[in-house]
Amino acid sequence: MLEKAENSAVRTTGWPYDEQSVSSSVPDSSSPFASPTFPLEGVDSSAEIARHPSQYSSSADNNRSKRSRSKASLKMFYARYGYHGSNFEQTYRCYPASFFDKPHLEGGDKVIMPPSALDRLASLHIEYPMLFELHNGATDRISHCGVLEFVAEEGMIIMPYWMMQNMLLQEGDIVRVKNATLPKGTYVKLQPHTTDFLDISNPKAILEKTLRNFSCLTTGDSIMVAYNNKQYYIDIVEAKPASAVSIIETDCEVDFAPPLDYKEPEKPQRPIVPAGKAPAEGLYFLLSKSYYERNFVLPYC
Repeated sequence: MLEKAENSAVRTTGWPYDEQSVSSSVPDSSSPFASPTFPLEGVDSSAEIARHPSQYSSSADNNRSKRSRSKASLKMFYARYGYHGSNFEQTYRCYPASFFDKPHLEGGDKVIMPPSALDRLASLHIEYPMLFELHNGATDRISHCGVLEFVAEEGMIIMPYWMMQNMLLQEGDIVRVKNATLPKGTYVKLQPHTTDFLDISNPKAILEKTLRNFSCLTTGDSIMVAYNNKQYYIDIVEAKPASAVSIIETDCEVDFAPPLDYKEPEKPQRPIVPAGKAPAEGLYFLLSKSYYERNFVLPYC
């Protein structure tokens, strides 16, 4: 029985746990560290507690003390980086991906956040995929994004440059980041900035490939599509069922509005001729034709 119990041990690693072994085996009574919370089979627990009251009370006190110290240390950890409340909401200084040699960020809507953000999100049990609301308080611009990694320096967030342009952010500006839950998108209307995008051999395939790197779309944003060493900008004109939607694992209908620089082809206009001159010109043409045939056509033709 002991042998079977030892095989059922589970090893748990990673923050916030130190490496430890959690086992359902029967404790060794000879060990000074034996836990009294797992009595042997057939032994009356109340009788056991009555015989060793100090052992049980001290163990419970120690456990409560450890839990309180753990909670206090977590609070101090989060307070150090400005995390408060039951939601994730924090301010960072933003910098473009080009500052850190991460050009792959420009092809999507994901950002890079510091490790402390991951610790905080894990403690709040935030659902995956993690989506965030970005807010520029200086201009009151709002957008949304996903997250790619948690390797940025503390107090810093790395963003695609086109996203910073959308939010009117400069290098080192303050941006507020808050976790968000967005509905799955069912409809999106897009508007290219130039007609050049429609000249691509298969714009639909290029757009679908680009949107695979996006987590969400926000009405009013302009996303960037890179193709053949050229950048095409496309406005998000409309989104349903909300102004900001998630496009992860969803069937979304996509509609296109005419490009911003599109102009209707002009129809050729007929010259306007005064009504009194039209019959005279027509008569002159008939007379001249008759005169030509009468004077220049050979008799034998």
